Parts: sequence; C-alpha cells; structure tokens
Amino acid sequence: MKKVFIILLGVLFSLSAFADDPDPVTIHERLDSIIVSAHRVDSKTPVAHSNLSRQDLSRAAAESSIPTILELLPSIVATTEGGTGLGYSRITIRGNDASRTNVTFNGVTINDAESQQVFWVNLPTIQRYLNSVEVQRGIGTSAAGSGAFGASVNMESTPASNQFNISTNLSYGSFNTFVGSFFVSTGKTASGFGADAAYSYSRSDGFLRGGWSNLNSGFVTMSKEGKKHNFTLLYLIGNQRTGITWNGVTAEEMERDRRFNPAGMHFDDKGNVVYFGNESDNYQQQHVQLHHKYVISPNWNIVSTVNYTRGDGFYENYHQSLGNPALLRDSVTRSNMGNNYYVLMSSLNYVGNRLRLSASLNGSVYGGNHWGTVIWKNYSNTQSPELYRNHSYKADYSGFVNARYNLTGRLVAWGDLQFRHIDYDLKGLDEAGPIDYSFNFNFFNPKTGLLFNVNSSNTLYASVAMSHKEPSRTDILESGGNVKPETMFDYEFGYRLSVPKASFELNLYLMEYKNQLVTTGRVDSDGYMIKENVEKSYRRGVEFSASWTPFRFLKIDANATFSTNKVVGLGDLSYSPNTIAMAQVSLFPFENASIKLNGKYVGKQYCDNQSSAENALPAYFVSNLACGYKWKTLECDFNVNNLFDAKYVSYGYAGGYYFPQPGINFSFAVRFSLK
Repeated sequence: MKKVFIILLGVLFSLSAFADDPDPVTIHERLDSIIVSAHRVDSKTPVAHSNLSRQDLSRAAAESSIPTILELLPSIVATTEGGTGLGYSRITIRGNDASRTNVTFNGVTINDAESQQVFWVNLPTIQRYLNSVEVQRGIGTSAAGSGAFGASVNMESTPASNQFNISTNLSYGSFNTFVGSFFVSTGKTASGFGADAAYSYSRSDGFLRGGWSNLNSGFVTMSKEGKKHNFTLLYLIGNQRTGITWNGVTAEEMERDRRFNPAGMHFDDKGNVVYFGNESDNYQQQHVQLHHKYVISPNWNIVSTVNYTRGDGFYENYHQSLGNPALLRDSVTRSNMGNNYYVLMSSLNYVGNRLRLSASLNGSVYGGNHWGTVIWKNYSNTQSPELYRNHSYKADYSGFVNARYNLTGRLVAWGDLQFRHIDYDLKGLDEAGPIDYSFNFNFFNPKTGLLFNVNSSNTLYASVAMSHKEPSRTDILESGGNVKPETMFDYEFGYRLSVPKASFELNLYLMEYKNQLVTTGRVDSDGYMIKENVEKSYRRGVEFSASWTPFRFLKIDANATFSTNKVVGLGDLSYSPNTIAMAQVSLFPFENASIKLNGKYVGKQYCDNQSSAENALPAYFVSNLACGYKWKTLECDFNVNNLFDAKYVSYGYAGGYYFPQPGINFSFAVRFSLK
C-alpha cells in the first residue's frame, strides 16, 4: 500500500502543476462541497445521478425507509417484506440489489462486509438524520468499501445547526403504525462549537400477520469549526426487533388471506395450528465516526475519518418435525452474530478554477462471529446446545485518485483510478459442516469520461468504466468455495437540457458482465439470495427523466427506463423488469400548501434467470397521494398509499413464494419546531 500511496501522491502533485488560480469560493464553502464526500458528483461530471435534499427527505412519510423514499427516482424499484417501510425493505437500481450497490454514510460504506447487503431496518428512520442523499447509476465514482457494481447511494448526515432549535415529528397510520421523533440543537457558539441530538421511536403491527416491528434510533453529533480545522464527532445507534417476514407465501395461501405469514406456525398436541410468539429478528447497530478537516491553503485540504461499527443480534425460530426423532422436534433455536468493523480513510483534495482532484487511501477490517444455539427443546438427547460456531475476517484496502479538468471553456475531462485489495477468511463449523476458506483479491478499476457544454442549456457526456466485485459469504458457502469474482464494463452516453422552467435528461447505458453472480431466485436458510456465476450477461437500457413547471402552482415530474437484461443463452436476468416508469403532478393551490399525486409502473419480472412462467411476477401500477400544509412552525401531512387499492406483489422467490403488498392505507403526520 505504501507504493500505491506514493504513486497517487505523484499523480496528484504532477496534475496540480496544470491548475489555474485559486477558485474564488470561500474555504467554508469548499469544505461543504468537497470534503464531506470527495466521491460525490455534480452537473459537471459525466455520471448519471439524482439527488434528494434535506427538505425532500423531511417531507417523506414518517413510516418510509430509504428504499421507499428513493422509489420515485429513475430505474429504482423498492419493496417491503411486512408491508410497511418500518420492517425489512429492499431496493434495486437498474435491476441491481443492495449487495451490488455501494451505500455510504458520510463516505463510510455501510454494506455488511460479508453479505454485502444493506439492512435498512437496522437504521430505522435514518432519513431524519440526513442532509442529503445522492444516487449514482452505473459504476460511478470510486469510494471505499464494497465496489459499486451497478449503483451508489451516498448519504450525508445533517451538520450541526447554526441556531438553537427544538422540533418534534409525530405520525400515525394504518396497521397501528406510530412514529415519533425528537430533535434538539444547541446552535453554534462564538467559538464554533455546536451539538445536535435526535431520537426516534416507531412501531407497527405490519400488514402481514406477525410482521410487527418495534424500532428506535438515536443520533448525536458535535462539531468544532475553526479557520483551519474542523472536527465532527458523530454517534448513530439503531435498535430493531421485528417479526420474521422473509419466508414469503404461496399463491394458494395468498388467495385465502393476503395477510398470511407462515413464520412460527406449528401444531399443538391436538393438531391445532398455533404460532410461536417470538419468531423474531433482533439486532442493534452502533456507529461512531470522527471526521477531521484541515485546510492547508485556499486550494488544498485534507479530510480524515475514523469509523467504528458494532453489530449484535440474533433471530429466533420454532422447529417442529412432526415426530421424526432424527430432526429437531419442538425446539427453539437462535442464530446469533456479533461483529466489529473498523475504518480509516484519508483524502487529499485540490480545488481550482479548472481542476478538481482527490487522492484517497482507505482501509477497513471486519471481524464477525456466527453461532447457533438451542435455547429450548421438548425432547431429551445428548445433543450439545450449541449447533455451530464460525468466525470470519475481512480486510479491505483501497486507494483511488480522481480528477476533473476543464480542458476548454466547454469541454471537461474526468478520470478515476482505483486499486483495491481484499483478504477474506471463513473458518469454523457452519450449519452444513466444517468450513475453511481463504481468498485474496486484487482489483484495478479505471474510469474515464468527457462532458461537453454545447451552450448554457445543453450538455452532452460519455463515460466508460470497469469494475470488479468479490463474492459474498453466501456465494462462497453455497458454491463450496468454487466461485469467481465478477467483472463489469459500463458504457454511458447522456444528454441534459436545463432551461428556466424545465429540465430533461436522457441516458443510454450498456453494462456488460463477465462471470456475473446472478440471483437464482432461491434462498438459503438465513433468507439470503443464492447466486451463481454465468459467463456472459448484460443490462442495456435508456433512461429518461423530465421536470416541467409551466405555472407557479403546477409542477410535473416524470421518468422512465426501458431496458433489456439477459443472461446470454438463457433468459432474462432475475428481478430486472424491462420497463420502469413514474409520473408525478404537484399542485400548490396557495402559499405553504401542496398536493402531490404520483403513479409508479413496474413491468413484468422473473424470480429466476430462465424467464419461467411459473416464476414470473406480474407487472403492477401503484398510485400515492400526499397533501401538506405549513402554518408558521407547524406542518401537517396526510398520505394515502396505494390510492386505487391495487392487489399486487412486488417481490418473490423461485418456486412460487410471494410478498403481497398492502391495499389502500393511510398516515397522518404533524411536525412542530421551536427556534
């Protein structure tokens, strides 16, 4: 890594020789726009992206999760397991799930190091603590951690407020869903010190039987801002206890009762159906981050981050084998896990009139323990109460340099070079037997592109990028270690139009894969998707997005993605609809009042990669209505979800297992602030 660091610094300083005079923006403006997330992009970067502001996030329904909030952006499909955003949620972007999407919180990757998934339920109502969210489609820019293999979601926490503020948010809705949050800020002192604290509690019975949730989260940030140094200490905790909803239901069960959930179902001594009361998933996740920003000169600055994440949890299941003594009968087991995740990142940044450049070194170490225990049994044998125990270790080291240079008044060149090294070990006893795997990967991920400003309103861009991705824990275990890393080439071509009352964007993408690990539609005992390598596959499509404000009181937004997603010689890639479209009409009948009506269409998709009719998920269309009003420091929102009571499923497993979504449902929220 020392050699990599020297090379990066050499490139950095050689490029800086071509830099123009200092950018006239102030140091603090530069801190906000560059140092917070060096891998973020803007309208001058040839990367397809969308942004949500703090205001957008605050107006979302309180029971939403980040996937359901992002659902109206281009190429995104979101779904929930229990029917509300408070439980487990899933997101795909261009058909890529969260395990293939690099998700960051203040630049730190929050994808689980082993499964590479993001469990949004472990960060309940995190949107209350965010300043913005950026979604990059395609490979995008380099970042630390799990490589972006189709998209990136970059979340930035709220900075300490400049003034004293107390606010609260209360929401109640269908399925006995309640969300309450409280926020307080000290404001900034004359010495530059400020502190914010927030707490959120939420609960719901859920749409599915047993799909209940009981969640809480807390957030504290303290900062000290000076002329040269800026320190921010942040603590985020999420605590979730939810009913298990990841089993899915058959078509016959769904026909009898759309709210049916088989989790915990067994028979008593008289043959009656009963349910285990604690069929549950329990997890706590804590994040501690320290950020230091140092301004070397008006053009140069350094940002360093130290992160520690601790996770502890288990899920509990009832087992009944109906009289077979060779199997666990009338027993309750726990699948436990505990993990530590350490991250150190540092980047050197330059901002000038013509050149913007960052060089970054990043390292992370993850240690995880998995063990299973029998906590109750209604039989007697010599079996140990501990069923299995194994340990995993993953070290991820990377360095990247990215630069954007204004070649002429209209032509901008962008380049990004990343090297990534991974060590991953799995050892011990798993449910299926002994495991002993060790992997080492070295990946080089180059990216480059051009952006041409035709005039002040019209922009053209093109980029090509290459990325690699290591297999996950499930990929290794299910394949017996016989699994290959993946490679993708991403070609993007785009056009943007921006005029005073309208904007339009068109983006063509060609994502070509080698040895892609594609989801088979089958799941393992923990609910993780089982994948397998395929030699050649691709995702090719075109994305449209537009916004028009013909009058002060009317705004129209729309986007659509038309694509073809194939395993060469087989069929459609799983969970990859060929058509995704959204339209929203926003009315502002008078000051501080809004009415928004939107509709989302998701085309037919498959749970396997063979386009099997028996594993198809039908197309669906869902509409939502949101009304809001603000009076001084009081805001009220009323939301109607699934306005036309559509009966649809948004997700499923191969073999005929589905996740039905709720019909028409409601929520009402009140926000109050005191400044």
